[in-house]
Amino acid sequence: MSVEDVGAIAVVGFVSAIILFIVAFVGVSMSDSFSAAPIFANDTNSRAQFSAMKSTSYKLDWVFFGIFIGLIIAMIITAWFIAGNPIFLILYFLGIIIFTVISFFLSNFWETFSTTAAFAAVLAHFPLTNFIMLKMPYFVAVCGMIGLVVMFAKPSMEGGI
Repeated sequence: MSVEDVGAIAVVGFVSAIILFIVAFVGVSMSDSFSAAPIFANDTNSRAQFSAMKSTSYKLDWVFFGIFIGLIIAMIITAWFIAGNPIFLILYFLGIIIFTVISFFLSNFWETFSTTAAFAAVLAHFPLTNFIMLKMPYFVAVCGMIGLVVMFAKPSMEGGI
């Protein structure tokens, strides 16, 4: 059922945000540590590579955004191709409510995790991820409603797929 896709958006989005945020933090920390080492003090090529490593780590914000948009598109496509009986509309709506409540907890954990003082420099370069994760309950509810409309308001497909 497509309501599970709404939960997947919340959980997969949360897990990918945490993983990409930690990878960016490690990349920036390694870049700063290596570029401050005395062995690389006079090597301009090494400094350029560490700077590129740092800027690449900051671009992981866009990777999360792409994953999130991809999940939403996949949910809409799945909702279109699943034959839905209107009697299950109530169950779908209850599923949306349950996953919205779960996303409140995920959003609160993200806020607690990302506002740690150690992550402040990286968080400044992750505005998309931070916005989406802080507003995750709203996104889950809206995506769930879009999935509900697509799944139950589409024209009847005779014979099914």
